[in-house]
Amino acid sequence: MIRSKMNIKTNIPEWIRIQMKDIRSASDFIDKYLTAADNTHNESNKNIFLQYLERGDSGNRSAEEMDINEEIPRIASPAACIPEMKIIELQATNSGDELYYPSCVRIPRCSGCCLSQRLQCVPILTSFEDISVIRVKYSTVERRLKFEGFKVFRIERHDMCSCDCIQKAVDCSPKQIYSESECRCLCPNVSRYWDYNDCDCKCKSMPLCSTGFSFNNITCRCESMDNDSNISHTDGSIDLNDGYSRLGAHQYALDKKVDTEIDAQNNKGLNILNAKGINPDFNDDYQQNTGS
Repeated sequence: MIRSKMNIKTNIPEWIRIQMKDIRSASDFIDKYLTAADNTHNESNKNIFLQYLERGDSGNRSAEEMDINEEIPRIASPAACIPEMKIIELQATNSGDELYYPSCVRIPRCSGCCLSQRLQCVPILTSFEDISVIRVKYSTVERRLKFEGFKVFRIERHDMCSCDCIQKAVDCSPKQIYSESECRCLCPNVSRYWDYNDCDCKCKSMPLCSTGFSFNNITCRCESMDNDSNISHTDGSIDLNDGYSRLGAHQYALDKKVDTEIDAQNNKGLNILNAKGINPDFNDDYQQNTGS
């Protein structure tokens, strides 16, 4: 039985999550992502909602607001990516007879959540702070702590933070291209996915080909095995139809009739998937399964 679109789970595209990295408040979120076009939020309700958020005091609402927005809760403050006071331990020497006081301090360090698993909270502006502490040593003769002076630690502090891509363009293989909006390396051909085991772009699917056709791993499609469409190599390279050779691929002339038939089959398949509400783009699934 065909399921309705309402029952099919649709994942939020990762690029939308990445786009939210600069959102700092619920008001910003509503302004950017909840519009008058939403069925459940007309412009009047949206304005009341914003006023409610800015005031943050349900006791001051008017009777009209109470009737319209009685179910609207007080929205929590986001744990945004900002500098927060973090405990930094001041390590003494390994001798065991030396001690610093205080032994730990609080320094601003970047902390907070990013809405995408491809983002991380990192510092974009830093400075250094000198921390002075008391240095003492234990005297085994006098059996007490003796003052040895002061110790100055130069510690990095984070002054400004941002959610930034974990994977950078420098992390891409020469066989990949970098998508800044998706924060990841991709195969240039959308019909391929990145195989982390073999470090190569692989065909997303390998369908069973009809009689007279074989699957070509270079073009990611079934191709005719007719002699007119084959290339005979005399230089020792492997025939392209076995799906493994990379040589001479750009010279390979595909049969136009076969191309037309295959494209028609692909379009028919996509239409069936769309009619069922199934997303035909399998790239995210492959990336998630391979640890992207």
